[in-house]
Amino acid sequence: MSRAGGRSATSERGSVTTFVVLMVVPTLLMAALAFDGGQILTARRHAIDTAQNAALAGAQAVAGPTVRQGGIGVAAGGVDRAAQDYLIRNGAAGTVQVGPNEVTVTVTETVELSLLPMIGISSRTVTGVGRAQLVRGVTDEELPGA
Repeated sequence: MSRAGGRSATSERGSVTTFVVLMVVPTLLMAALAFDGGQILTARRHAIDTAQNAALAGAQAVAGPTVRQGGIGVAAGGVDRAAQDYLIRNGAAGTVQVGPNEVTVTVTETVELSLLPMIGISSRTVTGVGRAQLVRGVTDEELPGA
């Protein structure tokens, strides 16, 4: 059977299948990247939040007189312990570094991906860093006219 223009109907057979395959595969890969990329970004934000809160917990473990005496180096053990306790309570793995006036917490999480394993990417590791810095305020004795 011949169509108008001289082409037979059988010469175009299967062309739609090729087009569908060429369009569906990249579309599925883009959907997988969007979905798993969102999981990675969410896990990264969670790691950053956890690290910041752990650093804050560590900094809050410092007593006011300790800060007025020159920083947190005096109470570094308590600061480290408070930050690590926060990480443990929240099921996170991380490291705590205590400086003269700063607590830095680094949290690492592994994200198991849902769709990208079909192209060989099964997981990603994300890291979040949080810092809490001690800033000494003005005491009553230092106020003008006190």
